[in-house]
Amino acid sequence: MIGEEILNKRRVSVSETLELLQERKKDSALSYEQQTSFNYCRKFSALPMDKTKELLKKLVDAGVPDDVAINIVDVFPEHKGTLMLILSKPEKDIEDVMNILGEYREISEEYKKQMGEELEAEKKEKNVEELEEKPLDASEKEKTPVKETKISDIKKSEKKTKEKKKTKEKKK
Repeated sequence: MIGEEILNKRRVSVSETLELLQERKKDSALSYEQQTSFNYCRKFSALPMDKTKELLKKLVDAGVPDDVAINIVDVFPEHKGTLMLILSKPEKDIEDVMNILGEYREISEEYKKQMGEELEAEKKEKNVEELEEKPLDASEKEKTPVKETKISDIKKSEKKTKEKKKTKEKKK
């Protein structure tokens, strides 16, 4: 980061962030922060990048400011009340935006389902890899301490407990 300067600043959607991180991941391993952001974006991205750009353009054409349009795409509200918290516009404008979002609702559901399946597959793959890396061989099983409990030990323990109760009762 030393010696690098910021050339321009602009807000980006979760989908665009995901695309940028995917490109970076192809070139090299992601840092911890980038990997955390990557996982977040995969989990909460509502639409693929091309559909996100289309939706942003439609929202901006409908009179929604760029920053607010990005918030709407990232949250992808399902209810009018949620949209009203993001967009302070008249009721008619809210309805128009809800109609625009409705056009993308099915695409969003399919995309989220696909992303969820990919995440689950990765989790399963990771768990399998961990199990394959650490198999328990016979020598390790022998090293694992196992306490054997005999019936006579249990009876002795019960007898001691009864004796303690009797002595407590006598003291009272």
